[in-house]
Amino acid sequence: MLTHRFRLAAASTLVAILVGQAAGSGQSRVASSAKHADVATSGSKHVEVVETGSPHADVVELGHDFGPIEPGLRLRHTFTIRNSGTAPQIISSVDVSEPGMRTRFSGPVAPGDSAQIGIEWETDQPNGNLDAQAVVHLNDPQRPRVTFTMTGVVTRSIDIRPSPDVFFTLFRDEGAERHVTIVNTEERPLTIKGVRPVGDHVTAELKTVEPGKTYDLVMKVPRGLDAGRYFEAIDIDTDHPRLTQLRVAVNVFVKDNLFASPEVIDFGTLSLEHVTSLSSAALYSQSTTLKKREGLFAIINVTTDVPCLRIERSPQGTSGTFGFTVSIDPKRVHAGSLDGSIRIQTDDKKFPVVVLPVRGSVK
Repeated sequence: MLTHRFRLAAASTLVAILVGQAAGSGQSRVASSAKHADVATSGSKHVEVVETGSPHADVVELGHDFGPIEPGLRLRHTFTIRNSGTAPQIISSVDVSEPGMRTRFSGPVAPGDSAQIGIEWETDQPNGNLDAQAVVHLNDPQRPRVTFTMTGVVTRSIDIRPSPDVFFTLFRDEGAERHVTIVNTEERPLTIKGVRPVGDHVTAELKTVEPGKTYDLVMKVPRGLDAGRYFEAIDIDTDHPRLTQLRVAVNVFVKDNLFASPEVIDFGTLSLEHVTSLSSAALYSQSTTLKKREGLFAIINVTTDVPCLRIERSPQGTSGTFGFTVSIDPKRVHAGSLDGSIRIQTDDKKFPVVVLPVRGSVK
């Protein structure tokens, strides 16, 4: 009987021990699964829990306005991204929206530190509003992208309106006149000391519209110039501390009564492999027109000293305007120069021959 009681007591003790161990083990598993627990207890043992965490991007400034700027300036600005998370922040790339933009940025950013995103922008827009974006790609699961915006307004201290490029197209027996307005956009008065033509075919005269503020530049091309193109300019001297000299480009095209437009056949540099491909040969062609100012004329003959050229014209017979298509014959072309000319013989007594220069090369 005593032996039986001892066995029952021993069994009860063993069951109690096993139940206690199971309970302690369950507590350890529950503590270990807690997200923010540092230490879990199982009896007298300590278990350390490691938390991986994640980065978090904080941004104070999402945009920057440069305000009024001169054209062609190099703009610079630095944006900051702070990592307020619990893991390193990594910038994988930065995409920009405009040509001329370059970026620089630091490597992994530790929790509590900040990354600097430096942006440089070479602006060549002559006038108007500037608007650009830089998209920063991060390893932040909640904010994988941050978009920064840069804006500004391009304004010239001295503006030439409507454009600093002036074009004349006229016949030999015609003269022509063009105007541009010079506007001082600053509060400081502007004095124009003088204007100087660069070339022999255009004259210039300056008239004051509003002293210190607005001026009228008058350019004239006289009658009787030889047919051809003239590339000249007008230099403008001022008392501005930075813009001491301005330039207006002047392009003059003087036409005969019988003229070609364009007057040069220019193929540029071509690839021999592509030109000899029948599928792409049609792409290598140039067009021009031969036009008479008044009346009709006929084409008697068309020749060229460039052997690989094919020349087609339309219409046949007499007309006031003829169209020419000049292309490369893929079966006759070779590597080398395409320089030469096309000679067009007409029945016009004043213009019996028109010569079109041909330029280009095949490599």
